[in-house]
Amino acid sequence: CNIRLLGGLISAHILAKDYSSQNKDGVYQNQLLHLAENLGSRFLPAFETPTGLPYAWINLKYGVMENETTETSTSGCGSLILEMGALSRLTGDPRYEAAALRALRKLWSMRSSLNLVGSTLDVLSGNWIEYSSGIGAGVDSFYEYLIKAYILFGSDEYWDMFHSAYLAVQKYFRHGPWYHEADIRTGEATHWQLTSLQAFWPGVQVC
Repeated sequence: CNIRLLGGLISAHILAKDYSSQNKDGVYQNQLLHLAENLGSRFLPAFETPTGLPYAWINLKYGVMENETTETSTSGCGSLILEMGALSRLTGDPRYEAAALRALRKLWSMRSSLNLVGSTLDVLSGNWIEYSSGIGAGVDSFYEYLIKAYILFGSDEYWDMFHSAYLAVQKYFRHGPWYHEADIRTGEATHWQLTSLQAFWPGVQVC
């Protein structure tokens, strides 16, 4: 919802603004940005946890439902800063970027002594549920968003996180030209498998 819907609305708004400025027809009046802000505000209750890590699921009309699962993925907590950060910059409302950044910082603080992050966690306790991790499903976009956030916002904080995480990935997950999963506490290989969601990694390396 964050990547496809909020990201789509923000991207479309920027394109519409660019088109409108070139043609000066006055038709576009930030309608898409207003929708994005409405949607972003509905996300915020998900971040109201002791850790600042957001629930994976939220009802956009009623908020976080009773007995909602507290389990989420690293990607779910660590792939929010681009859209939420852009929304804050475009609207002047700092709440969105602040919520996403707090979650990202908390997630990074949970890394192991090897600078590796797990794949699933509990948003209330801030404890890892799954210690086996890699660059595939459940973790992939965490790495992608760190380097892209540095490119988009220019903060060295994002680069420092990405650089440390990247070096750890190359040291503990890489085996020749392939990447496997490993236990974030020991670096020992756990699953020797190749998945389609790992295909983004060369693109990240080119950045």
